[in-house]
Amino acid sequence: TLCSRSDHSEDQCFATRDASTKAKAKAAQRTQYQRSGKGKRKETASEASKDAKDASDTTQKSAGAATVSAGCASALLSTSDRASWLSSPAATNWNTDTGASAHMTPHRHWFHSYSPHVIPIRLANSHIVYSAGLGSVVFQPAEREGVVPPAVVLHDVLHVPAL
Repeated sequence: TLCSRSDHSEDQCFATRDASTKAKAKAAQRTQYQRSGKGKRKETASEASKDAKDASDTTQKSAGAATVSAGCASALLSTSDRASWLSSPAATNWNTDTGASAHMTPHRHWFHSYSPHVIPIRLANSHIVYSAGLGSVVFQPAEREGVVPPAVVLHDVLHVPAL
């Protein structure tokens, strides 16, 4: 469990529930702060990298030997569906979710560093898929108004070929 006590299961752990509640409150506070115009500063790649690392450390502590939950993620079951999706513009977009238990991608070639790592992942439809590896992905945000934002490094990204 997140609290490291052995007298209850992960789903009964108050520390896990509190962590989720605190994360949601922090995200809501951040959104309100940004909407007020006060949060308009640029986040550097190193700050984003540190935030991603901190989040992944929390995930590793709370997940332990349990499966990672992909929440709303789903796997395409048909090979023809997957082939048509991979050739679409959506396949190159990266939807980062700072509240995610783990970032995941089926694209092995996106990884800057990589090591084999098998983790069971429970999808929203209750299917279990497995990661093939774990590593870092360097994400370059799109240029806006002639300004190229700094690259963002996402650490501990799971390579999940079945997605």
